[in-house]
Amino acid sequence: MDKINTFCQKQTEQVTTIEKNFIINKVLEIANDSIEKTNKTSTEIDNVMKTLLIDSNLNIQLSASREFYRKYLNTVKEDLNTTNSHRFWKDVFTSIFASFIYSVMVALIIFLGRDELGNFVNSLFKK
Repeated sequence: MDKINTFCQKQTEQVTTIEKNFIINKVLEIANDSIEKTNKTSTEIDNVMKTLLIDSNLNIQLSASREFYRKYLNTVKEDLNTTNSHRFWKDVFTSIFASFIYSVMVALIIFLGRDELGNFVNSLFKK
């Protein structure tokens, strides 16, 4: 992994931790797939790792990482834009409807209990 760290440090554009982890994950995934398919000796495993850790292969993984996260961020932004506008208006109308129902209930309670409320207020001031 020192080779990947060195590769990331010498890039002109800063490599984020997420991108570096993506590269490490991809290199290990490819190495694991290659090793599992055949019974390789330790020399063959070392050769596989050396091949995967060549700068050109790491550049490919870095490009894949950046492309993956660019697409991911665009997808998230699109989802937020479409969802928020719909959710906003739904919440506005729900709030208006709830306020209307609450107002009707308060008016109904006051209307139905006006005699009781009047008697209660009068009993407070009779003392």
